[in-house]
Amino acid sequence: MSGKTKKKPNKCPGFRLDRIQMDKKLDRRTYEKRLEAQQLLLRQIQQAYLASGERAVIVFEGWDAGGKGGTIRRMSAVMDPRGFKVWPIAAPRNFHKERHFLYRFWERVPPVGAISVFDRSWYGRVLVERVERLTPEEDWRRGYREINEFERMLHDDGARIVKIFLHITPEEQLRRFEQRLTDPMKRWKLTDEDFRNRDRRPDYETAVAFMEERAGLIREGKAAEMVWLVEHPPLYTAGTSANGADLLEAGRFPVYKTGRGGEYTYHGPGQRVAYVMLDLKTRREDVRAFIAALETWIITTLARFNVTGERREDRVGVWVARPEKAPLPGDLPAEDKIAAIGIRLRRWVSFHGISINVEPELAHFGGIVPCGISGYGVTSLVDLGLPVTMEDVDLALKAAFTEVFGPAERR
Repeated sequence: MSGKTKKKPNKCPGFRLDRIQMDKKLDRRTYEKRLEAQQLLLRQIQQAYLASGERAVIVFEGWDAGGKGGTIRRMSAVMDPRGFKVWPIAAPRNFHKERHFLYRFWERVPPVGAISVFDRSWYGRVLVERVERLTPEEDWRRGYREINEFERMLHDDGARIVKIFLHITPEEQLRRFEQRLTDPMKRWKLTDEDFRNRDRRPDYETAVAFMEERAGLIREGKAAEMVWLVEHPPLYTAGTSANGADLLEAGRFPVYKTGRGGEYTYHGPGQRVAYVMLDLKTRREDVRAFIAALETWIITTLARFNVTGERREDRVGVWVARPEKAPLPGDLPAEDKIAAIGIRLRRWVSFHGISINVEPELAHFGGIVPCGISGYGVTSLVDLGLPVTMEDVDLALKAAFTEVFGPAERR
C-alpha cells in the first residue's frame, strides 16, 4: 500500500466572476422560445407548490443594471399572485436597525404553498454593508455563520432555496446605464440609474455640481429631463434668504450655502430628497405654477398613504394637521411640516426640488429654524404611525409625478 495520501477531487474549484465566459449570446428567436418554455415551467411548478403545500425562496443578487428587475418581471407576468410575492430589499430603516438584521427577512418567509422572491437579500450584510463599512467587522464576519444557520432552518422547515447572482461586465453595465439615458421609452420609467436610488448617499457638493451640469445640458438639448432621488448624510443647507440667526447649532452638522430659494433646511438619512431637473420652456414658463405643481406632487404622494397634506399661503412646504397635539398660541390647531420645497431656475431649467420626511431623526431639525418658520413642529410618515419604507415612497413619487407633470421627457 502506498504511503502517499490520495488527493480528494476538488468539488468546488476556485471561482471568480472575472473568469466567467461572457461572450455567449442567444439570438432573439431562440431567447423568446426558451423564455416561453421557462415561463410555462414556472407556472407548472407554482401549481405543484399550491397543491402540495411546499414553499420556496428565490434570492436575486447582482450588479446594478444586471437584469434583476427584468428577470423578476418576466417571472411575475405568468405567476398566480395569490401564491407569489416579490420583496424589494433596500437599506434597513430605524425600526429594523434596532433588531437583528435577519428579523425583516423572517417576516417575509413564504407561507406553505407560496413562493417569495427577494430582490436583494440578507447577503447585503456581507456585501454592501461590509464594503461600505456600514457594519462593524465583527458583525459582518458573524453574518456568514448566521446566514448559513438561517438558510439551514428554512431548508429544515421544508423551504426550497434558489439563489441567483446576475453578473455583467463593467463595460456592459456602463452601456446599459447610457442606454437608459437615451431610450425615450425607458427614461421616464426612470430606472434605477436615472432616479439614482435610495441606498446611495452622495456628498452634497457633488450633488449640486451634478445638478448644475445637468441643467446646462438640458438647456442645450444635450440631456433629458431628470428626477434624481437621493438620501444625504446629516447636513444643513442655506438658501438665498437664509438668516444667520436661524442657524441655532452651527457646529452640529456641515452647513452648505446653496443657490436655491428659501432659508435653512435639514437633509439626512430617512428623508427622501428629489432633485427635479425639468425644462419649463417646453412645459410652462410660470414659476408660481411650477411651485404649485411641486406642492400638488407632494400632496398626491402623501394621499397614497392616507395622509392629508395641505398648503399654507403664509408658509412654504406641505403641512399636516395634528389634532392630537396641544393647540398653538391663540388656540390655533397644531400642525407639523412634513415636506419642504426649494428650487432654482436657470434659463427656465429647474434644479434643487423637494424633500419628504419618511423616517429621519426629527431631533436633527432642532439645530435650525426650519425654513425660517418658528412655532411649528416637524413630522414624518413614520412619526405619524405609518410603517412606510423609502421604497414605498419612491413608488408613490413616481406614480404621482406622472399624474401631475406627465412624462419627464417631452419631445
